[in-house]
Amino acid sequence: MKKVFMRVLMITMIFALIAACAPAAAPTAAPDTQAPAADAPAVSEPAKDSPAPAPAEPAVEKVLRIGIPGDDGSLDPATGTTAAPQYPIKSVYRGLFSFAADGSLKNEVAEDYEFSEDGLVYTFHLRKDAKWSDGVPVTAKDFVYGFQRNLYPELKAAYADLLSAIVNFDDCMAGNLPMEEFGVEAVDDYTLVVTLSRTQPYFPLMTTFSPFFPVREDKVPKDVSTWSVENVKEVVTNGPFMFEEYVPNEKVVLVPNPESYEAANVKLSRLEFYFIPDQQAQVAAFQTGEIDMALNIPMTISSTYPNPEEIKEVPYLVNNIYLFSARQPVFEDIRVREAFNLAINREQIAAIQGGLNTPLYALVPPGVTNPATGQDFRAEGGDLIKEDVARAKELLAEAGYPNGEGFPEMRWVFNNLQSHTDVAQAVAGQLKENLGITLALTSMDNAAFSAERRAGNFDIVRLGTSADYVDPTTWLNLYISNTAYIQRVAAYSTPEYDALMLETDSILDPAERFEKLHEAEKMMVESYWWIPISTRNAQMLVKDYVEGVFTSTAGDVFAMFADIVK
Repeated sequence: MKKVFMRVLMITMIFALIAACAPAAAPTAAPDTQAPAADAPAVSEPAKDSPAPAPAEPAVEKVLRIGIPGDDGSLDPATGTTAAPQYPIKSVYRGLFSFAADGSLKNEVAEDYEFSEDGLVYTFHLRKDAKWSDGVPVTAKDFVYGFQRNLYPELKAAYADLLSAIVNFDDCMAGNLPMEEFGVEAVDDYTLVVTLSRTQPYFPLMTTFSPFFPVREDKVPKDVSTWSVENVKEVVTNGPFMFEEYVPNEKVVLVPNPESYEAANVKLSRLEFYFIPDQQAQVAAFQTGEIDMALNIPMTISSTYPNPEEIKEVPYLVNNIYLFSARQPVFEDIRVREAFNLAINREQIAAIQGGLNTPLYALVPPGVTNPATGQDFRAEGGDLIKEDVARAKELLAEAGYPNGEGFPEMRWVFNNLQSHTDVAQAVAGQLKENLGITLALTSMDNAAFSAERRAGNFDIVRLGTSADYVDPTTWLNLYISNTAYIQRVAAYSTPEYDALMLETDSILDPAERFEKLHEAEKMMVESYWWIPISTRNAQMLVKDYVEGVFTSTAGDVFAMFADIVK
């Protein structure tokens, strides 16, 4: 077995697989209140005629109020996996690891870990001071149950397939084997063993995402998520905050968790998240002082906002992308899918979205480094789609729809942010002008949109695909067709791509692995099941008195240890 030091840089950790060192130290706990020592000087009582001492100044309440997108109706780590619920979820739960402000992998409940020579068995040693908000210790069994819940079909966990490399995943998910046969074991209270059926060099990185978080079996049902929002005061958490209040479509209120091993680092009295799906309304709430940070704002705000110092631009690996449904018969013809891809002017779309956006002509955005070459993955791979309206018209005519004649109206589904509406309308205009195709644009609030997409009720649907961890596979694994997610949502089939992606997981040499990942990306692009549109950084509005907030390229905004300094 090889001991791994957990304070290494993220990319190095993915591929090194042979580094050695000691576990990270736990944060210093708040000192206990102690009685005076026996030799401490006595405290004299004031004379009877002395004035009474002035009352102590009351503690200043520090409340940070953050605007986020619309409510998805779940605060369950397994199902609350879209942008809005992730903000509070990552404030109240701690997994094995998280990301530090410098992008390195940071120990959380995992004190250290080791893995077998063949890279298939990971042994995580858990810290003994991690507790739930009711004082019960966090144990390896809580991680086992947290992992297992993703596999129950009734739960409809969108990211269950992230665990597909674990032994017996398919059989346990299908009910052919009992869940006890799933390759996650609590050897004792503080030793968690995960056995993989194939190598997955980036497995520790994936555990920073909430489907890998622990939950208590005595508190959380296996097959529903309603527990997470029905009575949040009863929800036990193991992070620096815990739930105080949830009002559907209005807010989530968090308060410090005194049992957290990070309690001494918390400066806020409350952390409040407000669901404000309308971007202009969120800007207005920020300007009037109703919120201190706004995370859901127009991408064009830098050209109109009166106080540029309050605008913070942060790196964000995210794609704006559309997906065809194989349930729509016309999309069985690859010529139709390719015609759609070639007929869209991405430069124009990016201009409509604003200066932070750039066109995307592939599936992996810029910002991922190839450790073998030191070069950006996107720069190495180049543009894989070339806009060509003339060729698009030829392809559509060859498929039997010259100038769009006889082509059915397509239902194009997206969530109701103004930016998404603007893009959908622009794309619809381009397809109408270039191919004679009509799109029925369907805008929905976040909760309805997520449900519609999960059910596959669309012809074309929008996705925002951000980095759950920084590796090309965070995008490329999403497109594997034999996963439960793709079969439930889009039902297309790409067996050659699936096999190639499986092969990349078995390659430990980074140069060879990234070469295969480039090959796989090109294969999926040329299947034309997806329409990449654009990629962008992110912006947020932050008051000047807010300090200590940091972000990750996965789109996380960490405010747990922020401070209000006025």
